[in-house]
Amino acid sequence: MPWVPIAFPIEINGYTLTEHVSTGGMANAYAAKTKDGRKVFFKLYKSPTVAVKWYPDYLRYMAELNRRVCLPALTRFCVKHIESFEWARGSSKTKTFFQVFEFVEGGHDLSAILQRAAKRTHSLNWQQRLIMAKVFMASIHQLHAQKIVHGDLKPANVQMLEDTTVTVRYRPLLIDMDFSVLADMKAPWHGDKDHPYVGTPRYFSPEHLRGQVPQTASDVFTCGNILYELLAQGHPFPCEDEDGYGKAVLAGNPPAPRLQGTLDREESTARLCSVLRACLAVDPAKRPTAEVVNRALNGLAPVTSAPVVAPAPKLGATAPDPKRSDLLASCATAPTSARPASKKLSINLRGDAGQQTISSTMEVGRSWLQQVALEAKHAHDPQFRLESGADGWQIIPHPNTANKTLLNGKEITASASLKHGDIIAVGSRRSDKTAMRLNVETGT
Repeated sequence: MPWVPIAFPIEINGYTLTEHVSTGGMANAYAAKTKDGRKVFFKLYKSPTVAVKWYPDYLRYMAELNRRVCLPALTRFCVKHIESFEWARGSSKTKTFFQVFEFVEGGHDLSAILQRAAKRTHSLNWQQRLIMAKVFMASIHQLHAQKIVHGDLKPANVQMLEDTTVTVRYRPLLIDMDFSVLADMKAPWHGDKDHPYVGTPRYFSPEHLRGQVPQTASDVFTCGNILYELLAQGHPFPCEDEDGYGKAVLAGNPPAPRLQGTLDREESTARLCSVLRACLAVDPAKRPTAEVVNRALNGLAPVTSAPVVAPAPKLGATAPDPKRSDLLASCATAPTSARPASKKLSINLRGDAGQQTISSTMEVGRSWLQQVALEAKHAHDPQFRLESGADGWQIIPHPNTANKTLLNGKEITASASLKHGDIIAVGSRRSDKTAMRLNVETGT
């Protein structure tokens, strides 16, 4: 059994452990300080140990996972990894694995926020819920873009950090990823009955329940559970016991979401309901991607023809409204514009936190820009509008924004054409400072 510190403070590899934080199935967690006094989150692993044959492969796997988590596109959305190392106590030759992360303070996990909102319904209005859902799904989209499956998503593993620069007052930070899965690499523990893939009861995907390898679609299923709690009537499978939850999930008849608000257009609201219900499909191939879910939350149709399942009618239900049925059918085909598919124009905005492709006219503001730019907090909501026309893409600045919209370093006050290689930014109205540089990439 790996050694567990008892007396504090105690030093390990230059870190001074000051207090015990929690005990999990795989590791003990501690608060610690670096040599320069910074507080960090310190994990001592009980499993795997050097006695496990796949232990060396696990170390290499963790190194690759941490490399991806530290990429610019994910640094805003994932808890910061500082260091991993092996260490042996005293004269012992048996090494133990340790990881060190940033210590998250001033945050609230999404579980606590939802519990508080359940008791005080006015503590979280529809707009706040919607923006929180958007930034959460933006983080999952970026995670999946790096071929990382979180595997253990639940409200408690989504830390919402207080941030007054965003409308909702919070931004998401994904934690507890030390047994996440790389979608393009076989996990070292695969096939070891003593070390199954991680997950949490009441948030298991069908793949978890069947003992299969979690995939990005598994995360999307769990996100569906969370989004029902955040935006609709609550958990879609409100079973207290694991067996009841598993049977309800695999039955393949999730309830239609009853949203606590609406989007700007009726068709956008219907599409969002359809997409949320499709997240809970038993067949992972029938679930939308995180990007499709994020676009639906933003009132946009999918860029691709990813499958979207329309809600199934309930037994004994009255005949559906023909207009509503036609609307849901059009959501399933996911049209992106009136242009022929063979000549679909798109524009790509690339920043220091990632990139997004836009295929139809849309309002662009701070909440959307957080997906691609680390300095999106300097933008207004909305900041500008992107329009696609016969002559190409246009950018139209919104008046009276806190900071001005810049194109290639110059303020624009009216519609301007965009071409490949242009630079969009925001600039202070009181000084020459600029922020949030976005590269424009156009094509067909």
